[in-house]
Amino acid sequence: MKSVWLWLGAVLGVVVVIGVVALTASRTGAQANLPNNELDSSIKRGSVSNALTQLRDEVTRPSFTERDLARGSTQRVAFGPRHFYDQKELDEMGIRTLLGTFTQEFDEAEYRTINVGRSAELLNGTLLAPGEVFSMNLTIKQRTPENGYVEGIVIGPGGLLAMSYGGGVSITTAATWGAAFFAGLEPIEQQAHTIWIDRYTPGLEATVSWGSLDLRFRNTTASNILISAKANKTSVTVSMWGTPVYDEITAAFGEREVFSDFSIIEQTGEGCVPQEGQPGFRIKVTRDFWRNKEIVKSEDFVTTYQPSTEVTCV
Repeated sequence: MKSVWLWLGAVLGVVVVIGVVALTASRTGAQANLPNNELDSSIKRGSVSNALTQLRDEVTRPSFTERDLARGSTQRVAFGPRHFYDQKELDEMGIRTLLGTFTQEFDEAEYRTINVGRSAELLNGTLLAPGEVFSMNLTIKQRTPENGYVEGIVIGPGGLLAMSYGGGVSITTAATWGAAFFAGLEPIEQQAHTIWIDRYTPGLEATVSWGSLDLRFRNTTASNILISAKANKTSVTVSMWGTPVYDEITAAFGEREVFSDFSIIEQTGEGCVPQEGQPGFRIKVTRDFWRNKEIVKSEDFVTTYQPSTEVTCV
């Protein structure tokens, strides 16, 4: 009798084991057959802490959360994280739509990534009251290591390339002026580079130099203007948000004219930066203000570029 009970117990144990194996296989098979989104959800449940960390990074990172809006769109946009404006605040400030935007591209370089990113970080979130004058230098601060800038290539005296802290911030400056141009804002101080650099749109760009040259423009609208800026390794986009005064603002580009020849020189020393030569020229860009499908105002911007000296380092 004892042997019978032992035999029954063994059989029952085998049945239980088979059942557990079958149930595990069934569950595994069911999960393997889940649609991709359901399977992904089951995986992500185990990464909640990572997701929260990423979310905190998104909130504290100094950049705007913005949708891609066509110019003149009445769709609302939320800004942050300096201030997460709700709809009522946006309406009260007159931040209703995209006024102007400009993307400036550039070749990837470590110093550009750092300096463009830092200047965009400081620019992002700037609020201009009606009649207020914007200063690029005051906004992005002096280009020093203490302010987060590194050395890079700049245009030095005589149009020759040199090394200095903040090389590349003119990329952000050019994008800022482009956005202000298409937002219809009034230029107070705006100067293109002394020589033309082929990454920039001829006649529609600007540069700065601490203590000697600034980009300044006035908010000529009756409402506040909010400036957003975001950068990556090869481009920076600056946008102006507010209440439009005109239906549209466009740019008309004239032909390049009055060319001047460049010279060729050789330089020695560690500070030498090789440079391609190219002729100087003059170009006119006309800003047209549209209302009811008609041009109601036009402004001409004439830029004269000096010839760029060809430099060979020996």
